[in-house]
Amino acid sequence: MLAYIQALWETVCTPEALEAQQVQRLKKFMNYIGEGVGPGGQFLHEIRRVTTKADFFAACERHLDHDRPMPLDRQMARSRRFG
Repeated sequence: MLAYIQALWETVCTPEALEAQQVQRLKKFMNYIGEGVGPGGQFLHEIRRVTTKADFFAACERHLDHDRPMPLDRQMARSRRFG
């Protein structure tokens, strides 16, 4: 998943845009995968507060740099978390 996020950054971010704008844009994408990342919403809580590219990728590395399977939709994430 981390490699996907890195590729996404390279694909959607433009060099002429300010870093803060790029971070805000990528944070929107994180809402789509956030519910499936770990219990308790810690990833989303953390990612919503980052303001720099370095902080964004540090949060992603803490939560996404692994080979464990991740749920593909919200329902799977909810049932895994609460079921």
